[in-house]
Amino acid sequence: MNRHIVSIIRANHCVNQSEAVLLIGFTRFNNPRRFRMNYDESLLYIKESYEKKGVKHPLEDLKSILKKMGSPEDKIKIIHVAGTNGKGSSCAMLTSILIEAGFKVGTFTSPHLRRYNERIRINNSEIEDYDFARHASIIKNAEENLSFFEILTLMAYNYFYEQNVDYAVIEVGLGGKHCPTNIVIPVLSVITKIGYDHMNYLGNTLESIASEKACIIKKTSDAVLYLNEGIVYNVVKEAAREQNAGFYYLSEYDCEIKKRGTDETIFSVSSKFFEYKNIRLKMLGDYQVYNACNLMLAVHVLKNIGLPITDAHVYDGLIKARWPGRMEIIRENPLILLDGAHNADGADEFNKTLGNYFPGKRIIVVTGMLRDKEYSKILRAVAERASHVILTMPDTKRALDPAELADVLDDTKIKTETQPDYKKALDMAVSLSGADDMVCVTGSLYLVADARNYLIEKGTVKIK
Repeated sequence: MNRHIVSIIRANHCVNQSEAVLLIGFTRFNNPRRFRMNYDESLLYIKESYEKKGVKHPLEDLKSILKKMGSPEDKIKIIHVAGTNGKGSSCAMLTSILIEAGFKVGTFTSPHLRRYNERIRINNSEIEDYDFARHASIIKNAEENLSFFEILTLMAYNYFYEQNVDYAVIEVGLGGKHCPTNIVIPVLSVITKIGYDHMNYLGNTLESIASEKACIIKKTSDAVLYLNEGIVYNVVKEAAREQNAGFYYLSEYDCEIKKRGTDETIFSVSSKFFEYKNIRLKMLGDYQVYNACNLMLAVHVLKNIGLPITDAHVYDGLIKARWPGRMEIIRENPLILLDGAHNADGADEFNKTLGNYFPGKRIIVVTGMLRDKEYSKILRAVAERASHVILTMPDTKRALDPAELADVLDDTKIKTETQPDYKKALDMAVSLSGADDMVCVTGSLYLVADARNYLIEKGTVKIK
């Protein structure tokens, strides 16, 4: 072994040669105190970067940082996923299918519900605390003043390369064009449903939002588009044409939902690209059926480029796919459902799902939102089927005062009250519920995460 590598291993307490190689090119790493943070220190580093908001770097700067590590992002086969709604669910489904097909799959998603480690996974197992701290240390020594999401993105690319994944499924954080994840040439770009969200960053029209997200499409790769119509279809198709990328879209298909139950959804679908009968999904909601159809189209493209994915892999992968905090039943008697609907489209789908899956249920909604969202539209949609609404606040500085939310429902007959403490709001909702009733927590992923963690810590729920 090279003497230089041996000296790095000894000086920095590296565990193997590959880790030492990652350090070569960083002269500052010769100081072991600068190199290695423990797990708690790495969490503090990332949290501080979030609070400080960090300096957001041009994508070429991020590429330069990774170049010092051997450009790991260029050595991974990437499937890049953008969109307004359904990104996380789509990543979960595709990851599950690829695992069933025998691949080692890295997955990078956001946000997390309990731990930062959730964002970086291999075959659905979170990155270990030791590896999390180690890769956070590598990135910090490369560039100290990075934004929160930049740090995690570079960590993910470096970790997936080191662990030699076969494919990495990467979820875009915000938009697409300027997202730190958009420094790769993917083998496939997947665009999910596009709607209105983050308009202060992405623009106020579907055209501008679609244009931002279509920037993940690169030359020599293929692109798959969800069942968006009109201007979205035109924008994405044109972006693919400009990149000389293959473009796939379900212009005509036949989908029949055969069962909607709290345990599973069963549906059949056929198109000119594929046909599947009696697909089973544990994810609830008609919109998840359509997300699955889009993923089947993605699988069709992956098979065309040589991946050995069978129908059995698709069936088994979809039934095993999970995405916590999205139409997730976390308790029965009373039924407690968590859903991270945080924009107008998501709230509409939440409303439809309650009508399709839980007709006749007495529903108590616990909701809190962020001040930079279209909270009036969201609240009216999530409250439409409720007999009682408890307005609260997620634990974040961006939370909207529930008193302002209350004004939105003044012209309705829905019984409404405010309880800023989300824990007390949850306890109140459960105490008001009978065994046959339903408590829904929605309006913000921050609130869903808070509620989920609180209920788990109380020991009143059991997560499978």
